Amino acid sequence: MSTRRPLTDLERQLAGQLVQTRLQAVTLTAFDELDPGPLLELHGQVAEAFLAKYGVALGLLPFFLKAAVAALKQVPVFMSHIDGDDRVECSRCDLSVVVDTFCGYAQPVLRDCDGASIAELAANLAGLTGRARAGELTVPELQGGVLALTHHDGMGPLFATPALNSPQSAALVIHPIQQRPVARGGRVVVRPLMNLSLSYDARLIPEAAATAFLSHFKSAIGAPVGLLFNG
Repeated sequence: MSTRRPLTDLERQLAGQLVQTRLQAVTLTAFDELDPGPLLELHGQVAEAFLAKYGVALGLLPFFLKAAVAALKQVPVFMSHIDGDDRVECSRCDLSVVVDTFCGYAQPVLRDCDGASIAELAANLAGLTGRARAGELTVPELQGGVLALTHHDGMGPLFATPALNSPQSAALVIHPIQQRPVARGGRVVVRPLMNLSLSYDARLIPEAAATAFLSHFKSAIGAPVGLLFNG
């Protein structure tokens, strides 16, 4: 026995954008590995004081957003998309964040992540996440953005290929932390590692740019104090 219900406005919006991207974009995916050890250490040092000062819990996602901004500045082709026969270049670092809700996934857009501090991003994320799970997001809040970012915190697959959400030209997935053995200084040690998956529109973005973006993203996470005080 089955039931039928109409799609919500948000479901129709997302479905239409995904189909449009599927028909138009040529999607490739680059994979990499990130050691978040320095970020985890800093987070452990400041999380309690951050909550007491700002009244909002500090997660890792605000740092990932700021690292994405740093990478976008170094590889600005990711802030472009194709519209017909034109290249549209964006000047603001508006980033989509994938939120898991009871009705499925939503991608609200955080505006002006470049100018926002870690505290402002954490507060904005908490507000958008709460509104998404309450079904209160509006269609304009799902539109725009130059990059979609997904952080699988806790549970998640080892690798996943993110789908592009038109008109965005790229989507980044940060997978859960896993303790894995790696070679460091001629010795085998156990480190916390995260896999990265970056899908991008190859009509506009060359493979070298995807490699450079991931490299700059990892470098920013490797120096998290700069992210904490930038913005």
